[in-house]
Formats: sequence, C-alpha cells, structure tokens
Amino acid sequence: VRPEKIGEVVGFLMSGLLVGILLSTSLSGLLSQLVHWKLIYVVSAVLIFILAFKLKSELPYAMRIRMKYSDVFKSMAELLVSEKRLSIRAYAGAGAFASMSVIFSTIAVYLSSAPFHLQDMWIGLVSLVGVFGALSSQFVGKYADRGYGTLFTFLGCGFLILSWVIFYFSSAGLILYLIGFATTNLGLAFVHSCNQNIIFRIRPNAKSRLNAIYMTLYFGGAATGSAIGTYAWNHGGWIYTCMAGLALAIFATFFALLDYLLYRNKKPNVA
Repeated sequence: VRPEKIGEVVGFLMSGLLVGILLSTSLSGLLSQLVHWKLIYVVSAVLIFILAFKLKSELPYAMRIRMKYSDVFKSMAELLVSEKRLSIRAYAGAGAFASMSVIFSTIAVYLSSAPFHLQDMWIGLVSLVGVFGALSSQFVGKYADRGYGTLFTFLGCGFLILSWVIFYFSSAGLILYLIGFATTNLGLAFVHSCNQNIIFRIRPNAKSRLNAIYMTLYFGGAATGSAIGTYAWNHGGWIYTCMAGLALAIFATFFALLDYLLYRNKKPNVA
C-alpha cells in the first residue's frame, strides 16, 4: 500500500472487522432463538476453515526479511520498548475497545431484564445500529491521511464518553440504548482507525510486527473490558456498569491526550 493511502486502506479493513463483530452478535442471537445457542460455535468453526482455505490460495507468500521465529518476538519486545508512541496509541486503543466490551458483556443481561425483557433474537438485532458507526472507519481513514488523525482521535474519545452518559439514562427507553450503542461504535471506529494510521508510519519496514503488538494490546483491552463489565454488573448493576465504561473511555482519552502532548510537532514517517 502506498504510504499516502495507509489510512484509507486501514479504514476499509477496520470497517470489515467492526462490522463482522457486530453481525456476529446478531447472528448468534438469531441462531440462539431459532435453534440453539451452541450452534454458533459450529458455524464459526466452519467459517474459519473456509476462510483459512481462501487465504491460503489468495495471499502471496513473501519472506523479505529472514528472521528466526524467536527473533521475531525479540524484535517485537525491542519495538515495544523503543517506540513509546506505539505503546501510548496501543493503550488508547485498548481503553477504547475495553469501554465498548463492557457493553458486549452486559447487553444480554441488561436488555433481557426489566424494563426491556427482550428475547435473544431482538437483543442480537440491537447491534445492527452500530454498523453505521463501524462503516465510518473508511471515512476516518481518508481524513487521517490528510493530517486529521489527532482531531478524529479526540472526537472518537468524546463519542465514547458521551455514549456512557446516554447509556446511564437508557432505562427510560430502548431508543436511548440504541443511540448510546451507535455512539460507542462510532467512537471506537474513530480511535482505532486513527491509531493504526499512525502506528504503521512509525517504522514502515516493520508494519506486521507493529500491528501484532498493537492488536495484542487492543484485544487484551477488549478481554479486560468484558471482565470489568461483568464484575461491575454483578456488584452494582447498571449504574456500576456505566461507571466502569466511562472510566475506561476516560482512560483511552488520557493516552490520546498524552500522545498529542508528546508528538504534536512530529511529522509522520511516510518513507
């Protein structure tokens, strides 16, 4: 990918990732309602095998740098230590994804209880409102290429914080929950697309390793957010859940602000 197109391409790929996450929720809810909740694991396994077969036949194999497998991990550890901006952006992404994961870990128990009492299928369909936010990744990527990455990162963090304010009042009506859910997905799409646009420019000859480090911390944040969301729900209900999600959104905002203060005068490496 040409350096000036990194943001646009990353945005396109992230749209696929985020839309896939949302559609999986809808599909699992539908299958749970019509057949059995365990069927989703069989469907997932089959789809993964099909995808693996397609990737094996479609993706080119190129070994540009000859490194031992153990050396790859050593170099990743060195990158994590030497490239401070990678760590900062990864923590911002981890906090943002953790904030949204609080929703995914509580959506079923919250919407199936009073005052909503929704069935599995309808709970799954709720996630469809987030698709429009996920599709914004490509739009964000284009503008990140034009130098608006920092602005869109802060907009994303702002959307995440706003979403939890909306969620807090969502017991008044399902429409508020839907608006909050859409806003959360929009915020995550903004932050994540801008993060990857920046980290891929840190060392153009180490994109895969940079991405591996970032995505490990990113999904580590998602797992942590799920655990925090479940704990908050079990110990304080929806109020504690909203407080946890808001705290994680603020955590992401802190690292976004730190990145801005340290690197606001640094031009991206597009060599």
